[in-house]
Amino acid sequence: MNVEIEYAGAELSDFSGGVRIDGEVVCEVWSERRAGDDRVRDLVDALVTLFKSGDGSGVQFLAPRPGAPAVSDVWYGRGLRVPFVRWEA
Repeated sequence: MNVEIEYAGAELSDFSGGVRIDGEVVCEVWSERRAGDDRVRDLVDALVTLFKSGDGSGVQFLAPRPGAPAVSDVWYGRGLRVPFVRWEA
């Protein structure tokens, strides 16, 4: 599994200096080709559940977007992009 965080932008959200930060968590889930797409989909579904349970007052995860499958000689994978909004005081 590979995880990256991409930030799209930041802006002041209130007059007290609070900041709204927009971005995406990008996860790539890989498995051996012979394990099949079902295994990768199970892992992606588990990640979606984790992000839904991770919503809090400081960060909100939005609807995840699964990516297209990627295939190499040995590995099979899918990407998952989860947009988020984070607030900092």
